[in-house]
Amino acid sequence: MRQHPQHALPAVSRSDCFLSQGLRGITSVLVIVTHISRAFDFPLFWPADAHDASPRLLQLPYLRIPWQGRIGVPIFAFLTGFVCSYKPLKLAYQQGNTPAALKSVARSAFRRPPRLVLPALIATFISFVLSCLGAYKASNHCDSFWVRFDAPDPMDFGRNVQRLFRTSLTTWTNTENIFDRHQWAMRPLLIGAFQVYIVLAATIGMRFKYRMLVHVLLIVYWLMNVNALTGTPALGACIHAGSCRRHPKTCR
Repeated sequence: MRQHPQHALPAVSRSDCFLSQGLRGITSVLVIVTHISRAFDFPLFWPADAHDASPRLLQLPYLRIPWQGRIGVPIFAFLTGFVCSYKPLKLAYQQGNTPAALKSVARSAFRRPPRLVLPALIATFISFVLSCLGAYKASNHCDSFWVRFDAPDPMDFGRNVQRLFRTSLTTWTNTENIFDRHQWAMRPLLIGAFQVYIVLAATIGMRFKYRMLVHVLLIVYWLMNVNALTGTPALGACIHAGSCRRHPKTCR
């Protein structure tokens, strides 16, 4: 089931990189807009402001998609699969260098945790400092439920330090981060990235049809098996779909 050199990929244009960067920028804007909507106009997430009321313009089907934010994180998951598999599959199929592809998987797997964990820790620490300085007092007493939910409750310094260490751990165990609740997606993205690495290492020498079969089965598994160990099914499906981007026939 080794991939032969004659099945190499065509030369990769810069459009792939531009497309991924552009999609990442658009998705970032959608996520920011979603958080602003949650803070200042939470009813945008509902079909209407009341049970017997007519929907507003931005509450209509399809028009409310950007404000609800459901599409943002799955797109980031898709990009995670694309980024994690781009170089290994390029080496394996375009250059026919399977050992170099496996070495690329190992290096990428070694670098991935710091790229996710360190920025998350820095953001958590900044929020901790703001909490110690009392920067969340107004947020704790405002009339917006979402802002109150996101703002950490005031504590004395000693208990706040304990909460910092506990939160830095639970971000990667049960996705709970008191200082920055939006980090809930970090753990599923990290797990999904390593699933991609495992699949790449196991299938790097397979022919196209067998590799696609493996990915299809994994996507179906993610969509059907919903529990605490597999996480959000849409994220897993999008991650594996993103890792299919560099297969020979999908680039034609």
